[in-house]
Amino acid sequence: RGQYDALLQTVIAAQQIRDLETEHWTKTGAILPVNLSAVLLSNSEQENIGIVVYMKHVASQSQAEKSLQRLRDMTLLSNNPLIIMDLNGLITEINNAAEAAYGWSKGSIIGKSDTLLVSMEDQKKYLLSVADCIAGKTVRDQDIRRITKQGVAHKAQISMHLLADAKNKSNAV
Repeated sequence: RGQYDALLQTVIAAQQIRDLETEHWTKTGAILPVNLSAVLLSNSEQENIGIVVYMKHVASQSQAEKSLQRLRDMTLLSNNPLIIMDLNGLITEINNAAEAAYGWSKGSIIGKSDTLLVSMEDQKKYLLSVADCIAGKTVRDQDIRRITKQGVAHKAQISMHLLADAKNKSNAV
């Protein structure tokens, strides 16, 4: 229980935990070695609303990939606008909240550059934040002006997290 409480406090303080090797007790009492990652979720008022935890049984690659897909699906249901892009800056996924905030439909924006969502004045700051994220640094609450499909600028704060596949290879932001 003490280890669990310390883990929760770490997620709250650091916003995420990546690749923590630990053990998980199953309902049947079996102890499995797992790789655990956790991300703090917050709402539009920056209030903490939950923690998404991903555990991968280190001996089961296919189950880890299924768990990663479930995590991805849960994250995309968030009320926060969420955009996933590959490491080249091409948008690979957006959730419904992002479609509403930016005015783009999923079908019309996937495959386009993420920079089209950021004002020209903030492009350099945005690209430096992306580079910091890819380098493993925490990017949280960065002030930028986002651009809607109609060209309207809105003040926003963005946070970025580096995403990895089941083999722990970074593949998206």
